[in-house]
Amino acid sequence: MKTRRPFNSMLTDVSIQIHGTLAWVTLYEEANSKLEGQDVSATILTTNIFQKYDEGWRIIHHHGSSVAQPAPQDKAPTVH
Repeated sequence: MKTRRPFNSMLTDVSIQIHGTLAWVTLYEEANSKLEGQDVSATILTTNIFQKYDEGWRIIHHHGSSVAQPAPQDKAPTVH
């Protein structure tokens, strides 16, 4: 049986644009979890595109790109 890992996500910088029957949402997802006992995090720039139908809005496209994280800062810099 596979064990589920706790996963937390926070959405920030949400922007919604509507033009006729199309809408797009851009946002950042701040995702946090544990992997093999270590805390891991990722920032994902997300775009969702919606189309309005008679039944309501439906997502027609999703895209997420990981955002580069800053390199960890060592306590003592390496001198060459």
